[in-house]
Amino acid sequence: MIGNHDISYQAEAWDILQYLFKVKKINDHTLHFVAAFSGKLNLEQLEKAVNLSAHIFPLIRCRFTKSEGHPCWEDCGYTAKEMITYLETNNTDESVDNFICTEVNAFVGPQVKLQVIRNGDNDTLAVLMNHMLCDAAGFKDYLYMLSDVYSNLEENPSYCPK
Repeated sequence: MIGNHDISYQAEAWDILQYLFKVKKINDHTLHFVAAFSGKLNLEQLEKAVNLSAHIFPLIRCRFTKSEGHPCWEDCGYTAKEMITYLETNNTDESVDNFICTEVNAFVGPQVKLQVIRNGDNDTLAVLMNHMLCDAAGFKDYLYMLSDVYSNLEENPSYCPK
């Protein structure tokens, strides 16, 4: 984790509304995604893609804070090392279920968690994101962007998205 505590982003009305939904237990506060691959992901490339995605969408490396009554996102400088976990297993379904039933802690961060679940020669990628950051369409946009960055890194290891 790189300390960027001097950088913060103002919380928007959507963030505060989703925070209230969490407090009142009105909805599932976590967005979920699972993709199964026929083959293995390049873990180093995935880490680089996640770090680059955090430059594009910096809220994923933040924590939510209500300092002095003004809600904001405090940049904590989280990197892929804090966002991605790896698991080797013989039971992919159970491992996926265990991971996607966890939550993202808005007050601690990071706001996205990924787990690569390896079963032999095949990987499954599970992704969780705090619903305060975006709706389902925004989550889909993030996943497409992450996929695009990952794919571009495969062709050009020095790729840097604009």
